[in-house]
Amino acid sequence: MKYLPLSDHKHFFEKNGFIAFEELIPKSKIELIYKTCDEILEKRSKFEKNTPFVLGRDLWRENSFIKSWVLKKELAKIASFLTSEKRLRIGYDQLLRTFDSPFIAQSFDTFRLDQASSVQGIVCGLLLSLKKNQKINAFLPEDGGSGVFFSPTQFFSLKPLWETPDQSFLLITYTKEKAVYIFQNDDPHTHALKKHGYVFGDGLKCSLNPLLRLD
Repeated sequence: MKYLPLSDHKHFFEKNGFIAFEELIPKSKIELIYKTCDEILEKRSKFEKNTPFVLGRDLWRENSFIKSWVLKKELAKIASFLTSEKRLRIGYDQLLRTFDSPFIAQSFDTFRLDQASSVQGIVCGLLLSLKKNQKINAFLPEDGGSGVFFSPTQFFSLKPLWETPDQSFLLITYTKEKAVYIFQNDDPHTHALKKHGYVFGDGLKCSLNPLLRLD
């Protein structure tokens, strides 16, 4: 993938809080990402009975192929360009699927990443389409491999996603170099990082939430 955003893209992002790009990931690769996410969910469900939303956090920690795309330098460089952040860290990834529990959709009827994440210091989110999705609105990407970069202060709703059949997205969050793990009551995963050794108030560590290559 070779994609160099232009200055007008940055202006649009700053003005509107989000910007869409087509073909961020080749269709052949996005099909494999979709399949691999399914395999990870199936594996996790054998050890924990829960909804795909709960099981779908931080897939990159469990699979080298997913990790290679979540930490992809070319994607991080776009996030860096749009936000003017010279050093970025991976926050988390989150699988979003239509077939999840309706209570999650109600919880995230309208939300912002900076208000709904136990990771503080997020500068940008990337919502990647994992398949050909139905057109819902201007925010949610439609074609497989396309994506939307959006500000952590951008309000959006996941409710249309759960109300529309057969939708599939992967959310990737990018943080500042100095980001902090806190208790966040509105984050269903507020205790998730404890199993990796974090406690509330810890700064994110390179060994667990690595800095991303931008050179």
